[in-house]
Amino acid sequence: MRNKIQKFKVCAFVAFIILSALFSCTKDDFNFSKFAGPDLMPDLAAPLVHSNLSLKNLLPEGSIIVEDNINHNLMLVYETKVYSLKAEDYIQIPNQQQTFTKDQLSIPLTVGTSLTLPYDEYITFTPPVSGQRIDSIAFKSGLISLSLNSNINHNGSIEIELPFATKNGVALKTTLAHSYSGSGPVTNQVDIDLTGYTINLSTLTGGGKAIFIHFVLKVEGDNNPDLSPYSFELSALLSQLKFSKIFGYLGTYEYPMKDSVELSIFKNSYNGQIQFGDMRINLNTSNSIGMPMQLNVNELKAYSSKHAPYTVDITNNPGFVNPIHFPSPDFNHAGQTADSTYTFTPANCNLLQALNISPTYIKFDINGESNPAGNPAEENFILDTSRYSLQVRIELPLFASIAGFWVADTMNFNFSDIKRIEEFAFVMTTVNRFPLDVWIQAYFADSNNIILDSLMYSNDHFLVHAAAVGPAPDYYVPLFPEPPKYTFNPQPLDRTRLTRLASSRKLILKAGLNTYNNSLVKIYNDYNLDVRMGARIRFTY
Repeated sequence: MRNKIQKFKVCAFVAFIILSALFSCTKDDFNFSKFAGPDLMPDLAAPLVHSNLSLKNLLPEGSIIVEDNINHNLMLVYETKVYSLKAEDYIQIPNQQQTFTKDQLSIPLTVGTSLTLPYDEYITFTPPVSGQRIDSIAFKSGLISLSLNSNINHNGSIEIELPFATKNGVALKTTLAHSYSGSGPVTNQVDIDLTGYTINLSTLTGGGKAIFIHFVLKVEGDNNPDLSPYSFELSALLSQLKFSKIFGYLGTYEYPMKDSVELSIFKNSYNGQIQFGDMRINLNTSNSIGMPMQLNVNELKAYSSKHAPYTVDITNNPGFVNPIHFPSPDFNHAGQTADSTYTFTPANCNLLQALNISPTYIKFDINGESNPAGNPAEENFILDTSRYSLQVRIELPLFASIAGFWVADTMNFNFSDIKRIEEFAFVMTTVNRFPLDVWIQAYFADSNNIILDSLMYSNDHFLVHAAAVGPAPDYYVPLFPEPPKYTFNPQPLDRTRLTRLASSRKLILKAGLNTYNNSLVKIYNDYNLDVRMGARIRFTY
């Protein structure tokens, strides 16, 4: 049993080389000494692989395939999504404080008489940012502290009301007792939880905003002497304020968003092109901020480390719209989102030029901006949870032509323990329903990447022949007749070549792709590649 396991591991080497190059499903260091053993039979023939491979096996990791439910067309989707901060994280309500001083009061009271002094005042409201106009604000937490300081030597009270601060339709009211104990000053304080209260602000002369406050001083007569003129102070402090809703004009806020989208299909490419049909970049917004909004595209560029000119500015097109205005919910839809999609194609951006360099990623630097017109007459609202998201989505429909598109990868490789092996010979048969030709080559190199030999010689690189496609508009590979079987049978690795490869430390894998007749083809989800592989290994005694 041990001998059979060792022999199968030796055979698996061949399968690993072919499948790694074609499908890029794995990339592990290869150490041949793990597969060679001392107890090998002189000759071994074994089946190695029988796989039925779908599209997901052919694409590199990170590729998302989306199918149209109507016509079953496929497209590759690469996307990323970024979020702005929630409003509560960048809008901070400052403390609001005001002290009302009433002096020169004449209170000539006798036993059994009383005096009532009403006052209407305003607590000037300081907005979070200069230039904002806050019409109303709903609090999810906060305190209002009301404190009294008086030199009046009589008992009484101060009744306080904020008629436009309501909770469940009831105005905020409280009473501070004015208790004279024989010496002054008289002091008192009450703290009221503002959770759940909504305050509608009044407009002051000159346009400022304030909280209207009404209070009434009541004084009871007694035997204490008249020490007129009297004075008292009423202080109001709103602190620890957290909002749930704000209505008014909130001015300009900026929402910077920077990220990149990796295009894994180009990760290992080094030559050739893929021409996608109907390719596009979608900027998808989802916005719950109740302000006019726009996106300023500072950067949208494709980057390649291998293909000149290495960087393409996708925005460098007269048809590119910048800035982009996107919708916001209105008052009747507060708490909901307004969604939109802005689509860029080769007609209005440099997407074609960008994909011609086989970019490995597309980088964006986009700045959101509220109230870009700067019109203080705008009616805004915002919730504590309000935010917007931006999804950059690159869609590459699998209706494409591929011409000489080559991918390559390199892995560590150890081919030193081969003394008992006389010859490798392997064969692979395929039935291909993809309209793609595939060439393959593997190079053995030393630790300095100097190539020592190749796996395939002369013209035996053709691994898979493309299936013929049907007519437009579907370009579908017909089910019948079945595509022909193709046999791939490269020259064996004989003893001379194996000896030359003893110092190899790298395996460089390359695969080339062409679409059927180099024309536009469509890829469908039911396409498959049937692969059967076997090998014959001859050992020395």
